[in-house]
Amino acid sequence: MLILLLLVAHTFFSFKKSQESAEQIPRLVAEKLGSDLSNFFIQMQNTLRFASRGFSDTLQPELKVGDILDTEPAILDISIFDSAGNEQLRIVRSTVDENSVPKQNTEGIESELFFKIVLSGQEYLSNPFLSEFNVPFAHWSFPIQQPDGSVIGIMRATIDLSV
Repeated sequence: MLILLLLVAHTFFSFKKSQESAEQIPRLVAEKLGSDLSNFFIQMQNTLRFASRGFSDTLQPELKVGDILDTEPAILDISIFDSAGNEQLRIVRSTVDENSVPKQNTEGIESELFFKIVLSGQEYLSNPFLSEFNVPFAHWSFPIQQPDGSVIGIMRATIDLSV
């Protein structure tokens, strides 16, 4: 009888310990996910900030912008706009030749909030959107500045948030 009682007690305490461990799993997963997301956005910000500094005063890239798409799988495309809102360059992940991508219709873009914010010298990360394929994405825009700090253009990257 004593052995049976000890076996029941052992089973109960083992169950309680397993239950406590199982209850910690969602918290641990959330902490890990939060850390991974934070690292993702920090890395993306550093990459895009570096890229936005790689343009001459005529908005021509001084580095191969397509290389950024090769190193960052979450970047779907990069567009370069002059300060009037005209698209000067667009590179799409699925296209190797930078010259073969048709320019977007950007009429009225200069009146959009992101454009005004970035022209003032600040970065802008949009709220997330869903693509027609239900893939979450966001636009992250950076000022292209001359050495004196004046903004001569905008670099906008489309970021796949499902990566």
